[in-house]
Amino acid sequence: MDNSSYCEVLVKVKRPRWEIILSKALWIALAVYLVAGLFYLIAWILAIPFLIGAILMKRRVNQEFEYQYLDGTLRVDRIINMKKRKKVGSYDVENLTVMAPEGSDKLTGALMDKSMKTLDCSSGDKSAANRYMAVYRGREPLCLILEPNDHLLQLMWRSAPSKVTRKAKSW
Repeated sequence: MDNSSYCEVLVKVKRPRWEIILSKALWIALAVYLVAGLFYLIAWILAIPFLIGAILMKRRVNQEFEYQYLDGTLRVDRIINMKKRKKVGSYDVENLTVMAPEGSDKLTGALMDKSMKTLDCSSGDKSAANRYMAVYRGREPLCLILEPNDHLLQLMWRSAPSKVTRKAKSW
């Protein structure tokens, strides 16, 4: 029998409405300049910045985070346009100082280090009910903002019950 504990969570990043509107406006402006390029050569040159802006905004608007937990190691990846995967990092539970809901009293002492780097690997919705902060100590202190599901929290709690704080809920 396999004793491994595995969980995979996918979190879609919610972008502000203005970013989505700007992305669509850039694509429309690009189309207008390309059509105008049929009549005026200068329009082809003016279309280049719109093309670059539209491509960059499309990459920014369509993002997801994937959390994979396997036997005490949390791996976080950023997925861009459902095609390109970039590794954010791999974090071992042994290096975890504390993991608690955002705003919890357990985080106050752990977040005192001013040189601590913060990575937001959540949906970006600050009002989400399941936002957690995980503080890791290693070569450099790190604070991860995550949105784990109940199964992932339960597996992490089983690996380090003194370090992981769950919201009041019965499992």
